Amino acid sequence: MFVQAARRVFKRDNITPKQRWEIAETLSTRAVSFEVEPEIAVDTD
Repeated sequence: MFVQAARRVFKRDNITPKQRWEIAETLSTRAVSFEVEPEIAVDTD
């Protein structure tokens, strides 16, 4: 559920690439790591 919600945020077109990067950095934990690239990738442990 958390990952799905984060994906929806990253797909929004009203945020800048910098904002995406900041959100990814804020939401990343040991269990879930978000990386902002041209396509959305999520790694879970």
